[in-house]
Amino acid sequence: MTTTDSNETVDVGAVVFGVTEPTFVLEMFELLFYGVYTLLFGLYIYLQIHQRGRQRYYQISLLLLYLLATAAVAVSILIEKEMTLFTLDITFTDNLNDTYVASHFITYADLTVAANAIYVVANIIADALLLYRCYIVWGSRNGSCEEERRPIVDVSGGRKYLPPGSGYHL
Repeated sequence: MTTTDSNETVDVGAVVFGVTEPTFVLEMFELLFYGVYTLLFGLYIYLQIHQRGRQRYYQISLLLLYLLATAAVAVSILIEKEMTLFTLDITFTDNLNDTYVASHFITYADLTVAANAIYVVANIIADALLLYRCYIVWGSRNGSCEEERRPIVDVSGGRKYLPPGSGYHL
């Protein structure tokens, strides 16, 4: 317990718990789902070893997706840590010009950009994997995946990045 200038007592533990509780619950679920994903990836590796799989494209893309998921979990934990530290600094200092406050916010912003970049790269790999699978299943007929490509580009946020005249009318 600390005393502020106006002789009010502040329960530091309650403030810290109030700031960290929502993010702690989210991190628990994120780690739970990452554990399930790790089990599924381990099962995939086990099956590839015992079946002597030769599908290199699947192996490489799924390995990259797993590594990106691992990086995303680590970055997410760091984002939550920096946001918590920023919130606590603001709560106890009330000074936005403090160097610690600024450094936590800048780190938080940089990590958020990194998390978004990981998300975009993972989406590109997953979309390419889906299109490749579509191509294989339908026997590589010309234009067979055209209708499947449009929703993928739209859902991935590609609508923002398609140049005018690219052939897609979404």
